[in-house]
Amino acid sequence: MLETDEKIAYPDGIIFDIDGTLYHQPPVRRGMALKLVGHLLRYPGDARLFQALMKYRSLRETELGRTLSEKEQIERIADLCSVDVGHLAAFIQRWMFEEPLSLIVKHANADVIAAITSAGEHGAVLAAYSDYRADEKLQALGIRPDFVFYPGHGILDELKPSPAAMKDIVLRMGIDPRSIVYYGDRPEKDGASASFESIRYINVR
Repeated sequence: MLETDEKIAYPDGIIFDIDGTLYHQPPVRRGMALKLVGHLLRYPGDARLFQALMKYRSLRETELGRTLSEKEQIERIADLCSVDVGHLAAFIQRWMFEEPLSLIVKHANADVIAAITSAGEHGAVLAAYSDYRADEKLQALGIRPDFVFYPGHGILDELKPSPAAMKDIVLRMGIDPRSIVYYGDRPEKDGASASFESIRYINVR
């Protein structure tokens, strides 16, 4: 659901967040919690990897996390938690980027996806913008944007909100920011990001 009653008639460009915007996060998180509990009951030896996964997610939200590449973040957490780097990388790949896909599709935000897709069909330039790798989720949801931006891929290596990253996104889209709409679910991150370029922000809930 969008926190606006006003119709947006095919802007020239759309920037959209993914997690919490293209799908409803609470049921996905509940489903993933059940999956992880089931996995740990069968494989209790993976408890340390699970703890490392949680620390990895927390690190990405800190100022330190903003200065480290994804590879460096995984290496730092692996050392901190005394787990093998390769095992941790594989665990993160599975539980952050593969296991959630079926739940993401099940709990997709159909209204937002329809609005974005329709605008793209009418010529709007579409740009996905996420703090995490986005390719698997976009493919699962059947969305093919013109640009995909996340740290380490097609953008400055910074997390939201980042003025430099938003400047880079707008330049690559080649559109007047006044003709762009930004769909997000976190005003403190997505809304702040949009404000750097005076882009209209629509909050999704």
